[in-house]
Amino acid sequence: MSVAVTPTSVFTDEAQDNWATYRVTIEFTGRLIGGAPSDPQLVEGWMARNLGIREPEQLQRWTQKHLAEVQGINPAEATIEEIEKALAEGAIEKKAQVFKRTPDGQPYIEGRQVKAGIKEWTNIAFPYPAKWGQKRNTKDNLVGGKTPVDFVAERVWVPEQPIIVAEDTDGIDLAVGHPRDPRTGQKRANLTYHEYVIQPEISLEIQVLDDCIEQEQWARIWVTGERNGIGARRSQGAGQFVVTEWRKSD
Repeated sequence: MSVAVTPTSVFTDEAQDNWATYRVTIEFTGRLIGGAPSDPQLVEGWMARNLGIREPEQLQRWTQKHLAEVQGINPAEATIEEIEKALAEGAIEKKAQVFKRTPDGQPYIEGRQVKAGIKEWTNIAFPYPAKWGQKRNTKDNLVGGKTPVDFVAERVWVPEQPIIVAEDTDGIDLAVGHPRDPRTGQKRANLTYHEYVIQPEISLEIQVLDDCIEQEQWARIWVTGERNGIGARRSQGAGQFVVTEWRKSD
């Protein structure tokens, strides 16, 4: 079996000088709840809605990759039969919103979830018509620039790698909802299960191009994030946290 090798950029040394690296530690104050569907019948719709994947062959590949990751199976090696066998061994978990897991079973969140959170909090803390990155023209007028959320999207990088949240989850919650049926207009009971971890702590590095965001701006972004949270069921108060470390690496 061949092993994939990550290529190295010829511009690594030059490019690294342009990026400021920050170390952030986040301690959750309550429950962090997994939001990845594990029911194969729901995954394709979730992929299309959240990731914009709709081409049939691509959707099938990503669905298989997702189902492998929630079962802690290496997607590069798993067959669909192995994934289906793993799913069949967990009755409740199959219908739950869960965490993805490493091959040794540790639940994790993804770098993209943190990046999505930073963008969301920036949009809340600095809404339109605010502009960042404007320049003065020859008439000394401010021109150009981007909305803060677009500015952050282009200049903040969160490595896309598993961010381990615990050795294992602490349990599964049963949530009862009452959504309205779009066909009949009537409310109906809806039972869902959610994996959770109690008060986990995570640490990760964030890179910022040219260190272009002021510390006062970062403070407002992170404080907004502390109250809005990460993960599923944030409307119910889950996923709230405090930042206990924020420092620039040498």
